[in-house]
Amino acid sequence: MNLEHIQRGKYIPLNKDKYIGDMSNITYRSSLERMCMRYFDLNPDVILWGSEVTKIKYICGTDEEIHTYNDDFTVKFKTG
Repeated sequence: MNLEHIQRGKYIPLNKDKYIGDMSNITYRSSLERMCMRYFDLNPDVILWGSEVTKIKYICGTDEEIHTYNDDFTVKFKTG
């Protein structure tokens, strides 16, 4: 499969015990995100990983409204 043509989809981890978050809703929006997910899932040096599990609230400078930023990935490696 050519990963360059993948744009959006659901990722199903092979190492379910390493994933933090809602496993039924792991969505990638680019081939690069999918490659990262696969790397985190299969890498033995990765202890835990999650996609869009950390939410950060902030006030936008242009509209003064509260918005939420979802990080792309949270990853914990054996090395720290």
